[in-house]
Amino acid sequence: MAAIVSSATLMGPPASARFSVGIETPAASATSACDNPVRARAALRDATINFLGSHGQSLDWVLGGDVRGMVCGLAKNSKRSAAVADSGLIALAEQYIAAEQQFCDLHMAVDRMNGECSTLPEALRIRPGDAELGRKALAPEDEYWHRPCDIGQWRRLETFELDSKSETDDRFEMAMRKIKPSAELRTRAEEIVSAYDEWVASRKKPRGYKKTVREMNRAERAYTRLEKQICETPATTLEGMLAKVQCAQAYMREEDIDQIDAGSAAETMAVSIFNDILRMTGSRA
Repeated sequence: MAAIVSSATLMGPPASARFSVGIETPAASATSACDNPVRARAALRDATINFLGSHGQSLDWVLGGDVRGMVCGLAKNSKRSAAVADSGLIALAEQYIAAEQQFCDLHMAVDRMNGECSTLPEALRIRPGDAELGRKALAPEDEYWHRPCDIGQWRRLETFELDSKSETDDRFEMAMRKIKPSAELRTRAEEIVSAYDEWVASRKKPRGYKKTVREMNRAERAYTRLEKQICETPATTLEGMLAKVQCAQAYMREEDIDQIDAGSAAETMAVSIFNDILRMTGSRA
């Protein structure tokens, strides 16, 4: 790079890139002999500086042919420089995606073991009306409610929606409104939860079940710890924020996220990115 800088310094800027303030410029044409000379020179100076700034040029390059400032500026804004700036955050995101996938694989293994234990009660059979109540099975091909993650949505019936939000220079507040479940949803949930708990209590666990559950719980703690680290690590580049988006996509199992569940990893990543933008724009320290 030293040879390039030396060559460019000797050559100086190309004629097409040189800027001269003449009578054609708005600032110059607006001046006349009767104008204040100091004000006229200031206007010409401002016009020159504004032109160079708006076109990404360097005064050192234009006046002296020194390209070092431009080279350093380009290097600072390069993709490699951005990646290095947030390399720790990006590495954490990669670990999170792998850990979250491991947890899901173990979770599915536990679900399969649960399904192999005994015959599922008819009350757990998925009905068309269940979807109308806002409940959807993890696997579309499932015929019964038998996965712990699926039963969880029948245990937690209350939902929340945004009621209001307010923001000041040093504070951001959101108010959520609790929505009570309908009588139909409560009745169906009681039926499913009761049948599931009785089925779990009566079944015999297959060999290796407890070990798989321990590994699943360990994997869950690992990815949860990484999630917390990532959300607490400020991103200083777009690449860093993209790493957080990829974590949310991994959690949601989809690239196009059109809805975020309260309390999910996607929500915590979204809040973290929101704060990153405020910091990068100078709106928050």
